[in-house]
Amino acid sequence: MRRLTFWSLATLPLLFSSSLFAASPYDAFLLDIYRLERCGFMTTSETAKADRVDRCRDILDAANAALEGVSDADPARQSAMAEAWQTLSSVHEEALAEPSMFRTPYTSDDLRSGRRAIVALLQDDLPKPPSPVALAIQMERIANEYVWRAESVMGMTAGSSEILDIEVMVAEADAQFAILLKSRPKDLEVRGVYAKYQFIRNSLINYNSNTVPYIVDLYADKITEALSAMKES
Repeated sequence: MRRLTFWSLATLPLLFSSSLFAASPYDAFLLDIYRLERCGFMTTSETAKADRVDRCRDILDAANAALEGVSDADPARQSAMAEAWQTLSSVHEEALAEPSMFRTPYTSDDLRSGRRAIVALLQDDLPKPPSPVALAIQMERIANEYVWRAESVMGMTAGSSEILDIEVMVAEADAQFAILLKSRPKDLEVRGVYAKYQFIRNSLINYNSNTVPYIVDLYADKITEALSAMKES
């Protein structure tokens, strides 16, 4: 059994908190695969922690556990999901054994296309706003795109089959935060999460002029951890 590192101990609440109040049986798994992808792209960052690979492996373990714990009323979808995850997780495992692979075009595209295949299977059951979990997933999409552009070769050259508009996604997050704040005007936790979002918002918008992947990655963890642990109202 792999020994738990400082990163794994420190991030256990992050890895599993989303399962506490998940509206869909797949919510925790979906959050984990976004986090895993973002973590992978950060493994070769100049600002990454030395034990970043260990942290990614912890998230990979959490995703495996989350999927194993799913009870899907649609057995065909559950089978398709297991197959799609096996394909995607094998790419992650191979890249984590040789982290420089995360910067290569083929690995980058395989990771993103594999994740898109999983999201497509869940399209009908994705949490809809207004919902803390829906907003957590939106923040993961934004942070994932930002870090990918900053850290991967394909992101730097924009040579990929999937290029998302960060400004549009930020505008969507703005709208979701506005609804959440209005529905919970006295909730200090919501206000705290919003303050963290405001801290990185300009960096997200200005990703072409001044990229700060370490800051965005760090705050995305804090934001999505808090949102995914909130009870649905």
